[in-house]
This record gives sequence, structure tokens and C-alpha cells, in this order.
Amino acid sequence: MQHDREEPVLVAEGLGVDYGPATVFKDVGLTVRAGEFVGLLGPNGAGKTTFMRALLGLVKAHSGVVEVAGLRGKKLRDAVGYVPQRHSVAWDFPIDIYSMVLSGRLSLRPWWRPASREDHIAAAHAIKRVGLWGLRGRPVEKLSGGQRQRVLVARALAREPELLLLDEPFTGLDIPTTEQLLELFRELVDSGVAVVMSTHNISEAVYSCDRLILFNRGIVADGGPEELADPQPWSATFGVDPHSRWLAGIGLDFAAGGAHA
Repeated sequence: MQHDREEPVLVAEGLGVDYGPATVFKDVGLTVRAGEFVGLLGPNGAGKTTFMRALLGLVKAHSGVVEVAGLRGKKLRDAVGYVPQRHSVAWDFPIDIYSMVLSGRLSLRPWWRPASREDHIAAAHAIKRVGLWGLRGRPVEKLSGGQRQRVLVARALAREPELLLLDEPFTGLDIPTTEQLLELFRELVDSGVAVVMSTHNISEAVYSCDRLILFNRGIVADGGPEELADPQPWSATFGVDPHSRWLAGIGLDFAAGGAHA
């Protein structure tokens, strides 16, 4: 699929979510274009996962509209690949890698229609992209943490999405697996896929993402790494002192006013 990089893939306007009397976030607006790699950064409890799920309509928003590739409502999910946090998936379900990845395409066809040749081709391609083709028949319950994460990514890629939402994709992974996934995400971005990734691996996001969104109950700051070289929005987002050693270690040269080369 050819992507027009001038056209927005994701547009959210005035998005807000409440949990009972508590407001998680309100009046959030976000536009992401084709071929953008966006890092969504914030502390635990900031509402990042809820925000991603609200974009998909998996959490009911009390206000706002979301559009993906010109689609709204449940239909927009056809254009999205979603990778949830690994611990939220039931890995003891008796299913192999190939079947799990193929299941990513279930909602793209009527429930009564068997998987088509195109479905199988898309699933096989996705498994190969994450380097698991040789293990495609292995039960998912027997996989390592890194392999399970790659299965989730493959299941999302099997949908051939225009927007990929990644919720903490590096949690519990070793450095080689993290680097492998980052390389894959960059390949997808270079092909025109829009990627939004929440992560606690802030240094990786600083060096890998085209754009960073600092999020805590809403968007605190939004820009390229070189535009976020002021410690103040980081301090406000994460609740740390502007002179914190933690800030000094995230990969931005605040003193020089720009990112490290």
C-alpha cells in the first residue's frame, strides 16, 4: 500500500475519558502522519494505556472523535494493528504461533468465512518479518518472553495496518530483542506505516523516535527530541527535579539545548 505522507493517518480531537467520578484525561488532540514514529512517554498511572485503548474504542470516551485512515467507530480498527502489554494476554491458551498470528485477521472478514489465501499470506509474511517462521508450529505457552512479544507484533502486522499502536513493547526484554524490534519498527515507519509506541525505555525512544509526546493525564509536550531539550516539561511529566540525575541520563543534552548526536 502506498502512503501519502502529507495525509494524517490518525486524528484525535477533544478526546476525554472518565473512570467513574475520576477524569483520566480530557481534551486530548493528536495528529500522526504516515511514516511517523511517535514515542508516548509518561510515568505509571499517567493514562497512556487508557489513551491507546480509547483511540481504538476499547475504552469508552466521554468526549471527542477519533479517525484512522478516514475511518471512524469500530470500523477504524480495520486500519490498526494493536500490540497490548504482554502480561495482558492468556499465554496458556492451546494455540501455536501460526494460528495466533492468523487470528489477528479474524475481524477483517465475516466470522463465518474461513481464512482466505490472502489471510494466510499476510500471516506468513508477518511471522517471517519477526523472525519466527522456523518456530511457527510451536505452542505459544512454550515461548520465551521475547518470542511472545514478537508473536504479538506479528499478529498486529498480519492486519497490514496503516497505524501500529505499541503498548510497552520492550517490558522484560533483553537488549538484543529490543534492538531487533526497534529495527523492525523503523523499517515499518520507513515503508509509510504510522507507529505510536508507549514505553518506559525512554533512552531508546529519544534515539529512535521522530517525535516524542510527554503524557501525564494529557499531553504535556509534543515535539522532536531536539525540540524537547528543556528539562521543564520532563520535570512536569515525571514529577522529578529539573536537575535530577535521572534527567541527565535519558539521552538529551539539556545544557546544550539539543539531543546528542
